[in-house]
Amino acid sequence: MLPMALAGWHRGERSIREKLQYTGDPSTESMWQWIADEIDPGAAQFHAECHFLPITTLDSDGRPWSSILAPKGGMPGSGFIRYIGRSQLRVTAEVWDGEPILRTGRPKMLVAGIGIHFPTRTRNKIAGYAERYSYSAKNRSVELDFRVNETIGNCPKYINIRHFTSHSDTRPTTTAENLDMKEADRLPDELIDFILASDTVFFGSTYSARDNDAERFPSHLGMNQRGGRPGFIRVSKKDGRTLAMPDYSGNRFMTSLGNVEATPLASFTFIDFETGAILYLTGNARNLFGDDAKRMMPMHNRYAVTTLFVTGYTFVLDALPVRLTSGKSPIPSPYSPPIRYLAEEDGGRFALGAPEQTALLSRVEIHSPSIATFWFQPSKPLPIIPGQAVILSFVGLLGQPRYAHMAQSNPKSVNDDRIRTWTVSASTSTEFALTMREIPGGVVTGAIFNLARNVSKSRPELLSDTTGLGIRLGVVGVSGTFCLPTPEEDAETKLLWLAGGIGLTPFLSMLRSLRTNNSRRWDIHMVLSTHDPEAFLPLLTEAAEIPDDKVKFHLDVFVTGGSKKNSTNSNGLVQSVDTPDLFSNLANVLVHNDRVDSKFLQGVDVDRVVYLCGPKPFEKSILNGLSGRIHSNRIEIEGFEHSPEKESSTTGAMDIPLPSTRELELEMLLREKDNQLVQLSDELSLLKLHLVNQPPPSTTEPITLPPTFASLILKHIPRLPQILDPAGGSTNSTTAALTQRVRVLQDENDELYDILKKEETGRLMEEVQSLKRIVLKLEDALRESHQVIVSLSTELDKAYQTFNSAAANSRTTSPSNAYHNSNGARSRPRSVAKQPGGGGRLPPTGPRAHSHKKQRLSHVDQEESSPSMRSNVSLPSSAHPGSSGRRGRSRSRSPEAKSNVKMEVDEPTERSIRTPERARDRERWDRDRERSDRSRGRERDRDGNRSKRIGGGGKGTSRRGGGDRERGSHSLHNNGSSTAQGSVGNGPSGDRTLAERMGLEIG
Repeated sequence: MLPMALAGWHRGERSIREKLQYTGDPSTESMWQWIADEIDPGAAQFHAECHFLPITTLDSDGRPWSSILAPKGGMPGSGFIRYIGRSQLRVTAEVWDGEPILRTGRPKMLVAGIGIHFPTRTRNKIAGYAERYSYSAKNRSVELDFRVNETIGNCPKYINIRHFTSHSDTRPTTTAENLDMKEADRLPDELIDFILASDTVFFGSTYSARDNDAERFPSHLGMNQRGGRPGFIRVSKKDGRTLAMPDYSGNRFMTSLGNVEATPLASFTFIDFETGAILYLTGNARNLFGDDAKRMMPMHNRYAVTTLFVTGYTFVLDALPVRLTSGKSPIPSPYSPPIRYLAEEDGGRFALGAPEQTALLSRVEIHSPSIATFWFQPSKPLPIIPGQAVILSFVGLLGQPRYAHMAQSNPKSVNDDRIRTWTVSASTSTEFALTMREIPGGVVTGAIFNLARNVSKSRPELLSDTTGLGIRLGVVGVSGTFCLPTPEEDAETKLLWLAGGIGLTPFLSMLRSLRTNNSRRWDIHMVLSTHDPEAFLPLLTEAAEIPDDKVKFHLDVFVTGGSKKNSTNSNGLVQSVDTPDLFSNLANVLVHNDRVDSKFLQGVDVDRVVYLCGPKPFEKSILNGLSGRIHSNRIEIEGFEHSPEKESSTTGAMDIPLPSTRELELEMLLREKDNQLVQLSDELSLLKLHLVNQPPPSTTEPITLPPTFASLILKHIPRLPQILDPAGGSTNSTTAALTQRVRVLQDENDELYDILKKEETGRLMEEVQSLKRIVLKLEDALRESHQVIVSLSTELDKAYQTFNSAAANSRTTSPSNAYHNSNGARSRPRSVAKQPGGGGRLPPTGPRAHSHKKQRLSHVDQEESSPSMRSNVSLPSSAHPGSSGRRGRSRSRSPEAKSNVKMEVDEPTERSIRTPERARDRERWDRDRERSDRSRGRERDRDGNRSKRIGGGGKGTSRRGGGDRERGSHSLHNNGSSTAQGSVGNGPSGDRTLAERMGLEIG
């Protein structure tokens, strides 16, 4: 691991982390340690293979500029960036007129850069200083030796995939430049359009250390890359020079924004990768949070907004010596959220909601399983122009989503702030209505439609008044310019309305406004394309009941994707008389069982102003059909992609597999439950404390709770209908409401009820399941160990039998007197070597043979033991370290001093061979010895008694002659047979298999 470069977070990083509430988070508190102070040759090679290197340098005024260094002719390789020493890079780059480094370059200057490999979405940040810098006017190139003292890899989340090829035939031309803008200066309109068309920016920053912390946090520069959708960076139209860049969910290092917090300067550089044009900007920077960010960019209130007040710029055409590869279009990042517009955009028709303004759900109208109208009562008057949209925050209902750096199954969720925009379908002075379609997998629409279904199922009468549910949403504001035009005096305004599906909603609001407040003449031709006419046409019928003869209204309905149940005439048209239920109150209606095609559009009146609202495919089809007949400045298009909820149904062409609806539902459900559990944990602790201090009189009486606790719990049960008392009337009793809600909750949501009743049962069950999995793994390991031990025991038995057979074959006397000659002296077998101090007897075997080491022959011990141990053959007791010839010492507590006397009886031949059948009949005497110290003590006593019986009590017995004769007499005394002490017979056996000694079953 490369050494760390930093000593902690500097003052700017600490400031922004505190404002974003990252302080104290253990997952991010020490992330500064990930930044290394060296770059290795492998990382240097990565930078050499990039097509260009964006770097940050400072001009003479201390302003940062983001330069673009590219290899000669646009050919990357070792000639571009080379590793010349420890953490040192040599960069040789082509430059052009207007490139900032020609003004900022000098030796010992601070430098920061970022290498990006766009095809693989890989990037690496570096920072340090230039030990050497030189410029060659002849070659139009610069060379600098870059000493790197900070480096770290960065996430690929917002990099749009691009493929580049070299383009050496460039003719750089500076077309606009102002390095010192005055107060009234603005960016040229073409440069503003250039910014709004860009989806990538190279973001330079600087940190200027103060004298009191310069040693610990020295000055340095930063270079980063930010990406999004084209136009994600907005430009203020008021001053024409303030840029606003929203911050998205990232890895939370916050080094770039931390630099801005400490030193409010920054640089932005934009590139057109098709033409090679580059726009360099520098200026004063500022981070906005909370209400300040909301006033600047109302739809972006979860993270910071960084503004750049431009003080200098340079625009160079045909400069970058690389271009996009022909035939390979850029692939946008799936993590990029929709465009967040400025509050001042949309012609100034964006109205912020009042502080803490809310909207209470008042009633629900269900038109079909996936289409419904939800009515809301704003807490304060909310002026809405027909055709505008209202922006609502569902954080109060769904909770704030938890941080997630990456989410491959649902990339858009990482920046989902629970804010949605819907066009208003109706509004009064006290209410407004939103007609919406449920989006499969939609987080917000799924939740609110589930609520409507639950109410409809359990208490359908409450759909007409849902105020008792207490469901309040935050009002962010009102937006939109898709409104009726201002008609001319005494002139008829002719309009063509084209609506695709749910795109009907703004026209419903416009029709209702004409019905209630109209003093002009209108001629409206409406075209509706839908595959669900039973849901939409009643809405349109109700809205179009205009008794005023000043409004002419003609309707063409195109039914797509449905059954052709209506009769048609020769022209393929169905008169309204054939559909009396849907069009009983409308005249001049034609129904088409087809899609809106170019043939139909060619017949529309070209003198009409066109209003178009619907999904993107519908809009594209209509625009193609009207192309060449109606000028684009006479076509108004509603921004149908305000809401991420709508977007999920219309933009699915991503380069990653999309999750199924069920997967999304499960993921969102788990997130909601996690949020609920976190909130309930604290609330239930307070509830427990209350119950301890004020216990109920008896277990049968309801628990009386103060309203504060009731409100804490009830807000987590938003799907339940209003609670009524048994008589059917409304009750204000907190106890009765809580009791009834919990009863309904048992049927509707068992999982949440368990959380209420058992607090953290779900978490405990997960821990139990985890422990069970661990136990199962241990059991599997034990079974494997058992098999290994049994197999090892079998191998040891075979080796022991082989040894006995070899010993028997080497004896020269018969088994009956193998250890006795005519004069009583033992005749040693010729095949057995004389052992030191132990005569010529065979080596003892069995569990006591290695008692001085207490070996249990685990799997590791088997591999590391001596050959004698692996063959179950050991040295006699006299050869053991620490063993003396005196048998009396066999009673010593020291494991090394224990005697093996009872095993020193010579083994016979055939009768000593053990079999599994005989082994099963043996006693498992050392099982207790393995379990407790007391058992081991009793075992030592039994060993001593056996030694006395075999060796004459250990008194007056010669180790060589007498001992042998005693053992020989003992053998003859047993019916003249030389039954070995370790063979099968009466009494405990000391010569059992390894598996038996460990208490395992065999056979």
